[in-house]
Amino acid sequence: MEIDLEKLIENKLGLEGFLVVFCLYYKKNIPQTEKDFIAAHCNYTVTKWVGEMGCNNQDLILRPRLFFGDFKDRNNLLCKLPKFKRFLTELNSYTSLDILVDAINVLLKENESGIFNVAGEGYATVMDLAEYIGFYGEGISEKELHDSEKLYLINNIMDISKLKRFYNPPKLKDEVLRCWGELK
Repeated sequence: MEIDLEKLIENKLGLEGFLVVFCLYYKKNIPQTEKDFIAAHCNYTVTKWVGEMGCNNQDLILRPRLFFGDFKDRNNLLCKLPKFKRFLTELNSYTSLDILVDAINVLLKENESGIFNVAGEGYATVMDLAEYIGFYGEGISEKELHDSEKLYLINNIMDISKLKRFYNPPKLKDEVLRCWGELK
């Protein structure tokens, strides 16, 4: 069974009416703020971008990155890692379901609106995440991944300083280990 992220969040919070937008930043190697240039890299991100452009300044827009959690699902990054033999070696930000739900809760209680990057504290490569939970393999670059798998994965690292004015997410490694412990 595939999990519907927005339904899962709505159930945890008991509300609806917010927008979660993934993968929109253009630059790859420096932390991106909510005001940095965004770009659509594929049809998936075009639809997210269009959705965001339909919002107004009273809306709450969340920009998480590379999703994982403490639940079994084929789209959960932690559930995918044991199947890989090669791991991406470029830095990324990552967001767990619990971090996203906690951020939504806090931002709604504070009556905030606008765009917020939402991720765990810190950056890592997919190879780092795999090693945190005991899996080892060969590294692969973004270009090698595209050439061998025809998969475009744009790495993004996000500046979460705006979010941290209201909510301090856990350190990425701690959250990965917590979620993995629940999955085992």
